[in-house]
Amino acid sequence: MTDILDTIDAATGALCACGCARPLDPDGPSAWWATEDCQQTWQSGRPDLADFHAALSRVFEAYAAAIRDWVAALSPVVEAFEACAEQPRRNTGPAVRQRPPRRIDPRRAR
Repeated sequence: MTDILDTIDAATGALCACGCARPLDPDGPSAWWATEDCQQTWQSGRPDLADFHAALSRVFEAYAAAIRDWVAALSPVVEAFEACAEQPRRNTGPAVRQRPPRRIDPRRAR
């Protein structure tokens, strides 16, 4: 809470925080607003947190639905890989004969 108050203090100086630019009265009702109407004006201009939470909830639900769709699309691929992993490995290529090591010519070796 003090961060918000420090920000208001730094931004307004000795003027009303609602933006009406009226000077603050040291004996006034508040240290940030010139009148109670100024405070209500400033607070009514702020977004409602319930609306913010509802919007954030909709975003998370959309992400969750996208992740569910992605996992559903990948499930057949994962199942195919698992089926391949369960099969025994067999060599299907031609027989490969190993070559003997090459003879190294000592005159050409570095």
